[in-house]
Amino acid sequence: MADIKLYWALVAEQRARLLNLLEVSTAGMSREEIAHLAGRDDTKGGGAIFITSVDKPLEGITGGSISGVTVEIAARRIVEGSHRLATKDEIASFKAAQRARERTCADTERRKREADGKTVTIDREVVETLGAAVERASTARARNAGAESKG
Repeated sequence: MADIKLYWALVAEQRARLLNLLEVSTAGMSREEIAHLAGRDDTKGGGAIFITSVDKPLEGITGGSISGVTVEIAARRIVEGSHRLATKDEIASFKAAQRARERTCADTERRKREADGKTVTIDREVVETLGAAVERASTARARNAGAESKG
């Protein structure tokens, strides 16, 4: 029981540090409002606290995955040792990759609208990637069918 109390005390302390880092005053805020508070972000599109996973192979955690989360989730993950605050460079890289994905999706949607019943040309790389995925899936299906017939 003491471990649980210690955990939550550490989470509360980490939450306070994060809010202080964000220069957010919690005066007059309810506990629920604080738990769901996201930090300020310099760009449009709202804020979040960016954390990155820490490499822990024995626990199945691969380091370097960045997430934008609430203050409460960030505090818990940092206390648990599975994540740390992301650096400015990591955040910039994450946002650049996110913008690239958004552009790709927007381009795909634009092509769909333009095609509207016309023939669509797909890049060779996309066809090869899809072909490899289909091949892996059919191989896995065949293995599973073989295992079921033996069992």
